[in-house]
Amino acid sequence: MRGVTYILTLLLATTLSVAAQDIPMLSRSALDGLVHPTLSSKGEGRLSSTEQIVMLGHVGDNRRHTATYRVYNLSAEDISITRLRPSCSCLTAEYASSCIAAGKSIDIDVEFNPAGRSGDFEVYLLVYTSLDSIHPSMRLSLQGSIEPTSRWPHLNITMGALHLSRRELTLDNLSAKGTRSERIACINGGDSPLRITAHSTIKGLSLHTEPEILRPEEEGDIVVSFSGDLAATEELTTLLIIEGVEASPVDRMIRVTLKK
Repeated sequence: MRGVTYILTLLLATTLSVAAQDIPMLSRSALDGLVHPTLSSKGEGRLSSTEQIVMLGHVGDNRRHTATYRVYNLSAEDISITRLRPSCSCLTAEYASSCIAAGKSIDIDVEFNPAGRSGDFEVYLLVYTSLDSIHPSMRLSLQGSIEPTSRWPHLNITMGALHLSRRELTLDNLSAKGTRSERIACINGGDSPLRITAHSTIKGLSLHTEPEILRPEEEGDIVVSFSGDLAATEELTTLLIIEGVEASPVDRMIRVTLKK
């Protein structure tokens, strides 16, 4: 039995060794060719595009951007698009017809989603056609620079130089004794210190910031507190108008709801 086990083990080791030798090791250039495949020479003189590189310039990161490539068939035979391969998931493409008739053209529309990206970028679309079953016939490039629309995306409410996380809050359980408070995250996005205040016609309702003075690019909290009695009122909603920032009164309002 021990001899049989030894023979089976030897055969298995030999098989694995041969199998490992049969697996080709790809060179760096071969691996790069899989990621950035070489364009087929069969498309030269047959396919053309008005703009193989589209420059979007400076774009924001809060919306999608589109571009159109017009692809011409310069040959005397129809050419079919077999596959479109974008360089990343941020790029999608569509076209009305996969067949480019001889002497005609089609439009390839692309949409670029810059969400989560910043700085200079280059994305591209590889166009595979019936001219070559392995290599792409054309490379359509999209380039530009992404500028974030906000340096503080978690503070997307703007009151002049002051950026807030929200403009509404609720203070409840006010029938109990003591002071109830709610906080709103904020930052001074300007170049000068800010001292934020607000006046209320409701006795016991107040607003201040921590720290009391917000230095440029300093984060803090707007603290809204209530210490008093709502009397017979079960619920009350009021507006606090922020003072200390340059913005219209409508843009400086914080809605506060008081509940027992």
